[in-house]
Amino acid sequence: MLTHPTPDRLNALGLTITSIVGVKLVGTLGPLRMTYIGVSGLLVFSAALLAVLATGNTPPIPTMALLFLAISSLGLIFGNAAALATEEVKKYAGTGSALMGALQFTLAAIAYGATLRTRPVGSATTGHRPGRDRVSGRSADGCDEFPALVLAD
Repeated sequence: MLTHPTPDRLNALGLTITSIVGVKLVGTLGPLRMTYIGVSGLLVFSAALLAVLATGNTPPIPTMALLFLAISSLGLIFGNAAALATEEVKKYAGTGSALMGALQFTLAAIAYGATLRTRPVGSATTGHRPGRDRVSGRSADGCDEFPALVLAD
């Protein structure tokens, strides 16, 4: 049950919507043009996000909006890039698809492994954060803010 829109849910919604729009437009524009549009959007919105973050002041609304737009651009890239890659190796389409899947799985595993090197700030042995209830994990004031992360030693 969707109780409130969190940033990750909104980003997933944007990615889904652009994927659906991409499917509707690919017959008209073709997969190569759709990929160009998606990559262009990703570059523009990522550059704008980097510019906002480089100021040292990260206002939440523009930051989240630019991140939403950058992630949404991926919806125009994923399917079209896979179709273009498969089209290049028509004779070996199954092998090409398997290699793409293996590469995606491997890169996802590497990215996930990198996230395991982070831990919440607090006790390294108990994982308890100062000022938090040990059972619910909520802070003393009941706020559910995201925990700060630091690289593991």
